Amino acid sequence: MRKTHVSGRHPGRHPLRGLGSDRRGVAVIEAVFVLPPFLSLLFLILVIGVYFTLQSSLDVGVLTTAETLRTNMFVGSSYSPPTAAVLKSAIRNNGGAVLSLSNLAVDVRQLSTLSSGPVAVVDGSDDWGGSGSILIVRAQTTMLFLPGTTVLTMTSTSMIRRPPY
Repeated sequence: MRKTHVSGRHPGRHPLRGLGSDRRGVAVIEAVFVLPPFLSLLFLILVIGVYFTLQSSLDVGVLTTAETLRTNMFVGSSYSPPTAAVLKSAIRNNGGAVLSLSNLAVDVRQLSTLSSGPVAVVDGSDDWGGSGSILIVRAQTTMLFLPGTTVLTMTSTSMIRRPPY
């Protein structure tokens, strides 16, 4: 009969012997190292995809709305410019359902000079100019990039010329 030690091990065996050959739990440790960077990259790819989808929708909405405005201006001097709320709805409808009206800002300005600095989009501001004026239709929206930290701003611009009448 063999005697066993109180701990259940053979009496002459070193406790760390065989540690290198024991492979239990290796997959869990590897997953702990690999999973956080993998999930971070996956999240980043998804957020960048959403950003480009929103930017494309905003571009299409502004370009289509500006083209519609230009076409509607050909009716002559009886043209009545739309309000900011109507422009927002038109941009959202033309750009797709991914755009939110709650954080969409729209303005129309008459191009009088070319400035070297950026001009902020002032929601609801409109300067429709007169016959033959060059107008800039701009829309801006925001997107939360990292929850609680970073907000990305997307802006889209289109230029149209009011027809002479």
